[in-house]
Amino acid sequence: MNPPIREPKNALALWQGLQDGIIDIIATDHAPHTIEEKCQPYPFSPSGTPGVETSLPLMLTEMNNGRCSLKQIQEWMSAGPARLYGIANKGLIAEGFDADLTVVNLETYRPVLDKELFSQAGWSPYNGRMLAGWPFYTIVNGAVVFDHGQIRPGIYGKPLSFSETK
Repeated sequence: MNPPIREPKNALALWQGLQDGIIDIIATDHAPHTIEEKCQPYPFSPSGTPGVETSLPLMLTEMNNGRCSLKQIQEWMSAGPARLYGIANKGLIAEGFDADLTVVNLETYRPVLDKELFSQAGWSPYNGRMLAGWPFYTIVNGAVVFDHGQIRPGIYGKPLSFSETK
């Protein structure tokens, strides 16, 4: 992560920034560096961590713990990024919007396990952490691309169109 979140006070400041509206969105650049790359001494170790697979379960777990609401997560991770980047027909469940959905179970917790990740990095800084809200279906443009732990072959999204933002 860049800048690194080393101390608990750094994480608390990020949460406060979200709650105060100073931080507009939550996103991950998903930096899938290998453990070997990350173990290099600074400044040769690359910044970032793999995170695209765990970002939503991390946030939904925090929601279950009372730290934020589902509406806030939807704004921070879906509607907000679509609006900020001017991505048409994305970010909401509404008529005229693309059917991009993730179906989760908020009551079932399971651990992050490096061996179960799809990322080529093959590891997560959250390995062993119990999280809720793991996707069991992911739908992109109305097509199921992820079904109970399996990526369905040959189903892809479409290029995004960006508009000028104000």
